[in-house]
Amino acid sequence: MERPARALVGVLFVFVVVGVFPARSFGLWVDNGNALCTVAGDQSSPQITSDGSGGAIVTWIDGRIGNNGIYAQRVDASGVVQWTANGVALCTATGNRWVVTITSDGSGGAIVTWHDNRSGSYDVYAQRVSASGVVQWAADGVVLCTATGDQEYPAIASDGAGGAIVTWDDWRSGSYDVYAQRVNASGVVQWAAGGVPLCTATGSQSSPKIASDGSGGAIVTWDDWRSWSYDIYAQRVNASGVVQWVADGVALCAATGDQEWPMITSDGAGGAIVTWDDDRSGSYDVYTQRVNASGVVQWAADGVVLCAATGTQQYPAITSDGAGGAIVTWEDWRSGSNSDVYAQRVPTGVADVSAAPTISTSLAQNIPNPFNPVTSITFSVAVPGEVSLRIYDVAGRVLRTLVEGWREPGVYKEIWDGGADDGSVLPSGVYFYSLKTGELVVTHKMVLLK
Repeated sequence: MERPARALVGVLFVFVVVGVFPARSFGLWVDNGNALCTVAGDQSSPQITSDGSGGAIVTWIDGRIGNNGIYAQRVDASGVVQWTANGVALCTATGNRWVVTITSDGSGGAIVTWHDNRSGSYDVYAQRVSASGVVQWAADGVVLCTATGDQEYPAIASDGAGGAIVTWDDWRSGSYDVYAQRVNASGVVQWAAGGVPLCTATGSQSSPKIASDGSGGAIVTWDDWRSWSYDIYAQRVNASGVVQWVADGVALCAATGDQEWPMITSDGAGGAIVTWDDDRSGSYDVYTQRVNASGVVQWAADGVVLCAATGTQQYPAITSDGAGGAIVTWEDWRSGSNSDVYAQRVPTGVADVSAAPTISTSLAQNIPNPFNPVTSITFSVAVPGEVSLRIYDVAGRVLRTLVEGWREPGVYKEIWDGGADDGSVLPSGVYFYSLKTGELVVTHKMVLLK
């Protein structure tokens, strides 16, 4: 699922929110925001972390040099910028940079990570900037991974000792895996060259997100395609770079349908709470799961539903509530005409959010589409009865029967390998799949592309 970032072009502003207030300024904070960078060129994709003193450090991608550099600025609690006008350069190397993320260094400064193509392929770099706005590591950043293939989409968490742990998508094997590296306060990588593999299972693993485990290590979660649909897995890595849970990670959710867009926060006890969007019911809902420090899931198998309202709920974000639970927010289409924003608190025991979602009879679009060589088809049944799921050609001839028989209410997933009932392999082309249950018939189109 592609999640394009919304860039802020030309001028970078920062805003402070203090309760509910009329239009006025707070100290030197002004209505409509304080400018952190107004230099020529585009400044985009800002990311922020606390400076520990009531202010913040903001980093962004900056086009003032003709290619994408990385800059940062500190602003104090009164809204006064603390560093060089228009920001401090963290990286101005040749090539371009994307997907910048940031965490505090615990001393009023920050550590920033990104991926860039200065070598001709995407690699992962990091830079530390002090509370005074002085870069601390090698010019243009310390390389965390330059393995073969692309390393992309890094995420970062503090290691609690002035350094950080960074995780990323890694293409060195020819499909995406999840790797991580620790860098100390001096900019020296601490684990094996090229990083530690957290998951190299079959299929692709992507979009990792990270949270500190409170002991110098981290817990990482990701989208996982090992079962031919997206599931949610997680792995813990300790301060020495040793994975702590089962090889290739613990399944937080492997329900039917796709589970995507995982986000994570610490539970304050060495474990983590993860949220994601989930289409097991035929449309996307929001689910969550807690995993403890030992890698044991704490709540219902395949997660607890936070929202299964009508319409689509997606793109959740999460933060700790400071009491062992979390607060989750998401984009919500229950109104049907436009998206709104909702939130839910997840208490430690989740007793008040554990109701099962209502299941309706539906047929989801196959994933992936177009496909080669296999695709998954998810459907749900609201009442018990006879159900059929068949594949047709454009002339309406039945080529393959995937389901024929009684089904209880629930969500089901079938895999089609592009073959016919007689064992023949079908050619590229347009095909139709049709669900029939009772008087209801639902049909969708799909494309086999070899």
